[in-house]
Amino acid sequence: MEPVILWVKAGSDGIRLGGDPLCHQIFMILIEKSLHPDSDLMFSVKTVNEAKPPAEFREVNSFSI
Repeated sequence: MEPVILWVKAGSDGIRLGGDPLCHQIFMILIEKSLHPDSDLMFSVKTVNEAKPPAEFREVNSFSI
């Protein structure tokens, strides 16, 4: 299975996780699913500073911020 990347809006410092409850809920679901013994789910969490999104985010994002 290909790793999942969860893009989360960055907090006020531009680095840490922001206060988006939906992203936090999805993050918790991914953690729970990845801890299941039969799961091969792998994921990473990356933050996005809306003022200057990284090139990797712009490449996979079909909409612009």
